[in-house]
Amino acid sequence: MPRPALGPQRRTNAVIWFAAMICAIVAVAVITIGIFVIAGIVIKAKNGNIKNHVRFYGLELILALHGLQIAKLVSKPFDVKKNDSLEFFYLVKSNQIPLRSVYRDYVQSSLKKSTASLELKGTTTTRWKVWVLDSVKITLHMDCDLHFVVPNGSLSTKSHCRSKSS
Repeated sequence: MPRPALGPQRRTNAVIWFAAMICAIVAVAVITIGIFVIAGIVIKAKNGNIKNHVRFYGLELILALHGLQIAKLVSKPFDVKKNDSLEFFYLVKSNQIPLRSVYRDYVQSSLKKSTASLELKGTTTTRWKVWVLDSVKITLHMDCDLHFVVPNGSLSTKSHCRSKSS
């Protein structure tokens, strides 16, 4: 019987196969996480008026990375009682966004500083009941610069928001 040119045939150890399967599962998980980004965002609507409740409608906020839109947050009309607040939790599921080199450089620079910066901009309209018959309508414009600490995702003290009403 002819002998194999490379030596006797050997089988791969079961431990090696097990380690290879674990590595494959981890690789698939990392790829999946890279494709889908899931973020939780809490928006708080506050009514500091102790006499009147307020109705918010047309709430539309854009979450962006250095001007590149990542997500659009929209809400149905809602009421906030006198001197109360209401929180909304948005679960944002985003597909992977291919970044141009300018955005890649921006993200890499931010990660080296252990921060991630996002912008949150948008508008909503409020309607305040004044007495029994009349109401006042005000449009609010919001512009926030949000800075997060990368390791734990907490909001940095450098974050700030501006709002204008018209």
